[in-house]
Amino acid sequence: MHDVTSDKTIIGVGSTAGFTGGGFDFYRSSNVIVRNLRFVGAEDDAVNVGQNSHHIWIDHNTFVAPVDGSIDIVRGAEYVTVSWNHFDHTDKSMLIGHSDVHADPGEPGPGAGDGRRGGGPDLTVR
Repeated sequence: MHDVTSDKTIIGVGSTAGFTGGGFDFYRSSNVIVRNLRFVGAEDDAVNVGQNSHHIWIDHNTFVAPVDGSIDIVRGAEYVTVSWNHFDHTDKSMLIGHSDVHADPGEPGPGAGDGRRGGGPDLTVR
């Protein structure tokens, strides 16, 4: 995993831009855009947004067959937008919140929309 600090724009150029076997970890990060990347076979989560990270935009990426999940938004992360991503052969596309017992504060949580899911046999809702 690559640690991402605040105030970054990470944009893949071309159809082959991305990572195989890894991804991004956000720890108290803010003002970050991740766009146009391909994450293949991440050894854990492809993108982990946590520990009070905020104002994160994950847009137009492709997630293929991660070992765990594609995107986790946990532990106080807020103002996170996930839009126009493609999830291919993912059992756990997104985790929002890290447990049923420890609720995140009432701040605006993640927003998601217009994603595509393909290549897998069905969608598992958890």
